[in-house]
Amino acid sequence: TENGKTVVAIDQLRSEARSSSIKRGVHSTFIHEVDEQNLARMRLFDSKMSAVFQADQIRPALTDTEIIVGMPVYEEIPTNVKQAIFYLREALTHYLRRHKIEKKAAIVIGGEWEKRDKILDLMRTIHEEWNRPTPVEVTAFWKPHIEGEIPEKSITFERKPWTVRAFMLLAKEADAHLGIVDADV
Repeated sequence: TENGKTVVAIDQLRSEARSSSIKRGVHSTFIHEVDEQNLARMRLFDSKMSAVFQADQIRPALTDTEIIVGMPVYEEIPTNVKQAIFYLREALTHYLRRHKIEKKAAIVIGGEWEKRDKILDLMRTIHEEWNRPTPVEVTAFWKPHIEGEIPEKSITFERKPWTVRAFMLLAKEADAHLGIVDADV
C-alpha cells in the first residue's frame, strides 16, 4: 500500500490481464507489452490531463477530497445520467456524514473531446437544479484532442481505457479513493 491506498504491481496486472485476454481474444494497448510509441502516447496523455486537472472547474474538486466517483460518458450522454448523479450525490452525502468524514467527495464526469458541449450542458443543468450545499462536488472534464496539420495526424484519446486512466490520474493527484460507475446505470 502507498498512503493507505492499494497499489497493484503493474507487472502482475499485465500478466493477469494478458492471460485472461488471450482466453477471450481481447486486445488493448493497456494490457499488452507497451512499446515506445504507446509509452510516448501515454506520457503525452498524462501531461495533457495534468493540465486539465489544474483548470478552475476541476481544481476545487481535488482539494480536500476523500472519494472520487468517476462516470465515463462516450457517444451519447444517457438520459438517466442526471438522475444517477443525483442519487450518487445523495448516497455520498449520507456516507460522509454517517461516518463523520470531514473531507468531501466528488462525482466527476469524464467524456470525449467531441462531446464537450453536451457535457457542459449537462453540468449547467445539474448546477441549476441542485443548488443546496452538500459535501459532494459535481464536475466534469473531457479528454484532450491534439490537432494535427491534417485530420489524419490529429491525436485523440478515445474510448473507455483512456477515460479510466484519466480517473486514476485524477485520484492520484487528489490522493483520494476512486470508484467508477458507468453512465448507463
